[in-house]
Order: sequence, then C-alpha cells, then structure tokens
Amino acid sequence: MRYAILGGSFNPVHNGHLYLAGLALAEGYDCVIMIPANQSPFKPHLPLQGKSDKDSPLPPPCGGGWGGVSPQDRLDMLAASIPPAMPITIDDCEINREGVSYTIDTVKDIIKRYGPDGKLGLILGNDLKQDFHLWKNAEEIQSLCDILWKDRLGDISSTLVRKKIENNEEWRYLVPNGARYIIEDRNLYTSSLRASAPPREIFQLINRIETEVRALVNTTRYIHSRSVAITATALARHFGLDPSRAYLAGIAHDIAKQIEPGPMTHGKAGAQLLKDRFGFGKNEKDILEAVEKHTTGAPGMCDLAKIIYISDKIEPARRKVRPEYRNLGLWPTIDSLLACVIEDVFEILKEKGKIPSPDTIKLLEGLQ
Repeated sequence: MRYAILGGSFNPVHNGHLYLAGLALAEGYDCVIMIPANQSPFKPHLPLQGKSDKDSPLPPPCGGGWGGVSPQDRLDMLAASIPPAMPITIDDCEINREGVSYTIDTVKDIIKRYGPDGKLGLILGNDLKQDFHLWKNAEEIQSLCDILWKDRLGDISSTLVRKKIENNEEWRYLVPNGARYIIEDRNLYTSSLRASAPPREIFQLINRIETEVRALVNTTRYIHSRSVAITATALARHFGLDPSRAYLAGIAHDIAKQIEPGPMTHGKAGAQLLKDRFGFGKNEKDILEAVEKHTTGAPGMCDLAKIIYISDKIEPARRKVRPEYRNLGLWPTIDSLLACVIEDVFEILKEKGKIPSPDTIKLLEGLQ
C-alpha cells in the first residue's frame, strides 16, 4: 500500500487537517496515517506530556491556551473525527515515544512497521517550506519521503479554534462533530468551567441518532428535524430544561416518518425504534414520550414533550407561524405558549376540514 503521513499537535483536530488528508488520498495514496505529536520542537510552550511532565522545566501554559488538554484528549478527538469508511488511520507512536517529537524518527518507524510500497508521502503545509531546512535531518527526510506541499484550508488553525473557544466566539464550524462533542463535554480550551456540562454519553448518542435520521429520511425531512432540534434547544434553555435532551428528542422526533407505514403513528413507531435499535428505556422516558406524542400531544405529558410539540409547529421552515411564538421573551411558561400553538393548529385543521385528535382536545382543555 502507498501511505502518506500527516503529523501535528491536533490540539484540536480541525477541518483543515481532514482537508489535507483528502488531498493526499486524491493523489492516489491508499491510506493517510495521522500522527499526533507528543511535543513539537517548534512549540516549546507546550509542556511535555506523560512521564516527562515531571521533568519539564517549563511552567504549564495559561490564559487563551491549552485548557489542560492531555494526549488522550487529542487522540480521542482525532478518533471521533475521522469520517466512516475513509482510509485514514491514527498512529500514536510519537506519544508513546515521549519527549520531543522529531519527524525523522517517526518516518523511519513508520517505514519499518508499515512497509509502504514506494516512498512514504509526507504531507506538509506550504507555510512550513521556509523553515523546513531547520528540521532535524531535513535532507534525510527528503530522501526517504515524497514531500507533499499543500496549501492549507483558508486560515483555519488549532490556535484559531482555541482562541475562539476561550473568547466565547463561535468555533464549532471549524472542527468535525466528533471533536466538537468532546471539547464541549470535557470543557477543553477554556479557563472557566461551564455549569452542568452534559455527560459525554449524550453527545455520543446524539451523533448516533442524527446519523441514523440522516439515513432514514429525505433531505427535506432531515432539515426539518434539525430545525426542530435547534428550536427545542432554545426553548429548553428559556424554560430551564436540559438543552442536550431537547436537541436529541428534536432530531429524533421524525425518525420513523418515512419507514413503511404500519398500524402505529410515526411518532409511536419512532419511539419503538429508539427502544429497539438504541436501547432507550426508563432513563429516556421523557425523550420517548416527546417523540411519541409530538403530533397529537396528550393530557399530562412532560415538559420536554410539550417543547417538542411546540417546536414541531413553530420551527423556522413552517409557514404562517405567528412571529410572537418565536419571541421567547413573551412567554412566561411553557403552557401559555403551548395553548396558543394548539389553538392555531385547530384553526389550520378546521380550514382543511379535519378534526383534531381527542388527545389534543383534552390537552387544550386541561391547559385552559
């Protein structure tokens, strides 16, 4: 096989890294090996990790910086970010070797263990050309590798991502989803912990469910589901519920919408699918109820179910929604907003010559 290697701190991995890997694959390499550094010789402000931490004379970085990120964090972010079925793998040889990471040592190690056909490809950004002669054994590296000089994707860098996180600026569009979930879960790259960070399991579950929804429904339905999830997240924050559970219920609410119809409504079928395929049980009772009841509602349903019902009716792609329904500051309680939304649903059904569900009628009566 023809291998190319892409090294870096990956602190964190970002979309530009995957772009560079994709360029090498497009040139005919069979596999790209991504290799996170233990310590770059050109980044002495990053303390040695692992056993060498104790012996490092350098103080830990502070402010705007590394956020206590460990080699395991960087490996986890990298592993979570590689797209399925893409011929990219990870080798942690530099972290295991400890100390300063020199490319020449890594190149020799990879050649010995992987036995590539022909020369090893070494992916480097064009911004490194000027100082490449300063690298340890630069000439030997050139003799052992075909150096693939590439332009980076825009101005994306790990430094930029870290700064945006620390400054509370939008950063999520710069990194793959897998890395994003880990950064948020572990509060990486920030000097202050966010209150009540959700457990990592919820992010992993969201990723799995959203991937399944994307596969089961068409593009229009998926866009609707995303809009419902985002609307539900905003409502949850406003009314004091868990935003991550609201997003999960929102993205899953139409998961069975385009599955072969049976005796159940698509809401009930969706709840059953979540039980059968993802093991949802009593710990996800509120999410299951939200998915099952999002079309009709039901008397006594939980607040999360109310939020998903509302979000399904007022998400931005819906036409003829009263603007005030999206102005959350006008609504002191979930029930006050829910009652108005249901009344509008009744008007729409009346125009279409349809009769509301008995459950929806009972729900509105209870609210009134």
